[in-house]
Amino acid sequence: STGDQYFISGKISTASEATLQNADQQQPLWVTDRYLQLPASIPGRIRLLAEELTVNKTNQYDKIVALQSFLRSYDYKLNRDKHPHQSDAVDHFLFESKVGYCDDFASSLAIMSRTLGIPSRVMAGYGPGIWGSEGDYSIIRDEDSHVWVEVFFSGYGWITFEPTPKYPLPSRSSGQT
Repeated sequence: STGDQYFISGKISTASEATLQNADQQQPLWVTDRYLQLPASIPGRIRLLAEELTVNKTNQYDKIVALQSFLRSYDYKLNRDKHPHQSDAVDHFLFESKVGYCDDFASSLAIMSRTLGIPSRVMAGYGPGIWGSEGDYSIIRDEDSHVWVEVFFSGYGWITFEPTPKYPLPSRSSGQT
């Protein structure tokens, strides 16, 4: 309702690219049990594409960045055509339409990373909105809703990645962990 206020607190990782590249690739069981699940019906060519895009990458961070970069070359469009009935939405986006909105981009990054054994999850929330002209606040509207991906790194937790080309890439710390 008009006048409602929300206060948000959270944590932001200060892990640098170099730190994430050197992160322990061994994952806790509570992460792998849940965040590597894939449907049995996933088309094999999704895994093959993920493997092809990351063939020369030796660590989890570089693999995710390669997948993210690939997806950011696709077109962003809110009113894209729906995928055909009884087809896999990620497969259709990756190989047929190559046009989508944040749900398509995030789902594709999460699925491709999981095919590589990299724990990931799709997150939903809101973008920064519009900075309020009267003070220290933002106006958040329904059109600010967004979906992105987080990838688990041992020792650092869930790290944000942005496959949707409409949105800026997350900044990484350049120094201290």
